[in-house]
Amino acid sequence: IARDRVPGVLAEHDERFTLIERATVRERPRLERESLLDLLRSTYRGERTSAAGRIETLAGLEVTMASEILIFSPRPRR
Repeated sequence: IARDRVPGVLAEHDERFTLIERATVRERPRLERESLLDLLRSTYRGERTSAAGRIETLAGLEVTMASEILIFSPRPRR
């Protein structure tokens, strides 16, 4: 499920900052088992018992990693 969290960040900062640039950075590396396990340990998904069987079968996988980059400028004080 893709969730766009940017509108919430913009709303939170709207009073004091203006968005001047937005970019998305994506990578699709192939990760081998040890790297996949490290990645899963850094998320709540890796702790799901319902996924344990599938995790055991992982040897390697192409994954998508994405980040939204937001550059703000301070608004003049009112």
